[in-house]
Amino acid sequence: MHLIGLDLGTTNIKALVTDDTGRIVRLAGRPTPTRYLRGGGAEYDADRVVATVEDLLAGLTGDLAVKNDIAALSFAGMAETGVALDVRDRPLAPALPWFDRRPAAVARDLLTRRDPFEIYRLTGTQPSHVPSLCKILWEKKNLPEVFRRTRKWVFLCNYVALHLTGETATDPTQACRSMAYDIRKGGWSEEMCRLAGIDPSLLPPVVAPGRVIGGLRPRVAQRLGLPKHLKVVMGGHDHPCGALSVGLFREGPATNSSGTVDNALTLIRPEQIDRPLFDLGMACGPFPVPQTFYTMGGIQGAGRAVDWFIETWQARRPRAAYADMIAQAAQAPPGSNGAVFIPHLRGSTVPHKNPSARGAFLGLNDTHTTGDLARAVFEGLSMEYRLMIDGVETGLGRRLQPLKCFGGGSQNTFWTRIKAAVLNRPLTVCDTRENTALGAALLAGIGAGCFVDHAAAAQCVGSTGQQVEPDPQLAAFYQYRFESIYKQIFAHLRPVDEALQAEAAQ
Repeated sequence: MHLIGLDLGTTNIKALVTDDTGRIVRLAGRPTPTRYLRGGGAEYDADRVVATVEDLLAGLTGDLAVKNDIAALSFAGMAETGVALDVRDRPLAPALPWFDRRPAAVARDLLTRRDPFEIYRLTGTQPSHVPSLCKILWEKKNLPEVFRRTRKWVFLCNYVALHLTGETATDPTQACRSMAYDIRKGGWSEEMCRLAGIDPSLLPPVVAPGRVIGGLRPRVAQRLGLPKHLKVVMGGHDHPCGALSVGLFREGPATNSSGTVDNALTLIRPEQIDRPLFDLGMACGPFPVPQTFYTMGGIQGAGRAVDWFIETWQARRPRAAYADMIAQAAQAPPGSNGAVFIPHLRGSTVPHKNPSARGAFLGLNDTHTTGDLARAVFEGLSMEYRLMIDGVETGLGRRLQPLKCFGGGSQNTFWTRIKAAVLNRPLTVCDTRENTALGAALLAGIGAGCFVDHAAAAQCVGSTGQQVEPDPQLAAFYQYRFESIYKQIFAHLRPVDEALQAEAAQ
């Protein structure tokens, strides 16, 4: 029996085929079709995303010998991003990505009517412009004709599933990123919908990850050359699905998913969804394993910071430029000859909640090289990650260990060694690939009956990896840099960031 896992990511859409032990047979990817707008906005054309998925799946399985043995498909994807549909399930407007800042004004208005902490305790979501509810409200205010005609609002990955099956549904790991889902009762919150002035019937039914949604539509199966008996199984939010793929199913360990976001995730008890985690800026919600909850936070612009540096400072093709960036950074000494990078290109969340925060290079002089700045990017991202980990450990009252690393960023050995030294702890770099898609494949296996439950699916992969130990001398140097310099910067930059944000809004 074989399985397909699909990852609808912010930057790339990826898919893989595994056997029923989690061994990857084939994988492929395509860029996520994105239209970037001035002022921090962006859009996804939902039908272009569907077309990209179809092209990807057809290419992935076209000449695969085991194609007729594929039993199930599941998916994971970016959170918060969704699309308004009309009475015929056709998109009425482009989907707003999670990082689009245009809903900021409606978010501020919403939060004048309800205590943000009470919203957090109810939904597990940090109130801001990011959650889906604020995107719906933005459409209500700015696209009134679209809102008037909206009969359903679905998450983007669930729109793909709707196209494949004809069935509309989502799961708790996606629903909880909307700021409209009651995480303790396990259903859409009438209170939050009433506060926002929307009808809960706009939102899709919620079913558990690993549950069969339906079969492939006959015309879709024929067009893609996939078996007619293939089941489409409910997936989930990308970070929790990725964590499942490296064996996270009980409280204790933590994961570091390093991609577009440099994320930390660990499992918690529901009573811990309270003031300490709220004050840190951590999100909480249901994990794909039933009756299990997680908390997570991340550097929103981590992967984008690396891409931005390459686009701005490197002239070669992206893959070669990334290798050049690492090689140049490796030539610079620890501390980047005094250059410091603040990676707030998409605002700051944990532990300093400030959507107005901006990135910066500090300490520059006319002797700094491209290599110094490249190293400063990796050091700044690692320092910011340390800020987050220190805060989470204080909030939970326990150490996050072992820390299992996966995602594209974890394959950058140079960066991982810096991160291990800044954190002053060993890191396990998992040897599995494309973990979000792999987590989706495990959920497909649950729906197909390959695994008896989620814990069995997580244990099936049995992820191992390379242990990266911190260099003691480098750890001592970075400890000084972190305590004496990096921790002090945010308070000084905040009023400048907010003044720049106000100027941009004029």
